[in-house]
Amino acid sequence: MERNSCCKIGMVALLGCCIVGYSQAQNTMSDLVNKESDKFHIKRTIPDGFHFIEDNRSMVFDTCWDKRRDLGGVWKKSWHRIAALGAVLQSADRQCEVIYHYIIEGQFHGVRNPATYRGAYMEQRWGHRDVILGYLMAQLGRSDIVFDDYVTVISGREARRRFNADSVFVFEVPIEPLHWDGEVYTHCVSMYLSRKDRAYMGFVWLFTDEGYKCRQEYMDALEGHVAYKRGRWHKPDWIKRMEKSK
Repeated sequence: MERNSCCKIGMVALLGCCIVGYSQAQNTMSDLVNKESDKFHIKRTIPDGFHFIEDNRSMVFDTCWDKRRDLGGVWKKSWHRIAALGAVLQSADRQCEVIYHYIIEGQFHGVRNPATYRGAYMEQRWGHRDVILGYLMAQLGRSDIVFDDYVTVISGREARRRFNADSVFVFEVPIEPLHWDGEVYTHCVSMYLSRKDRAYMGFVWLFTDEGYKCRQEYMDALEGHVAYKRGRWHKPDWIKRMEKSK
């Protein structure tokens, strides 16, 4: 079974760079994030001790990998780069920033024909695993990534209690020092939330050397501010049409 190419991830994320945001710090989330959260029936507000920095920012990572069918299924480096795109929040002490990923609607575009589909996960509920593998391969510079060796998975009662999610995925990737908003961020931790038949949510955590020492405290601040909303999600018509066509 083959993994999905991470090229699509980077391409979709980078397309959003043309959207113009604003950089004035504030204590309320932007209309763009709120509208998207309403659309996908999720909650994403500003945690205590954080403030909103920018509505739209792209963090570009390293080069993607692509599984080449024309070369017999060999993994090769692509010329595309992978990126995270979303709203940026900063902690009051400036030792931590977090990017709330914008949701890629393409995660609902399932393809059922194995003759044309180039990835492993044909169901929307597995798409986040392809995304995670894409980031790991890009930043570690290898294609032979074993998912469980790098990703911590929290599921069951704890995932439901914290975020009303089925599973929580946490992993780290190395980055070059990043000079953002008056600080130098040297560590990067990503987190994904998933729930069956719902949009997966992604977050990128950036820490200074000092902030990294107490990274769990910053990450725990999301609890109560990020979650899958309870009740039935009224799916948009375009998703319903996609499901009927499978």
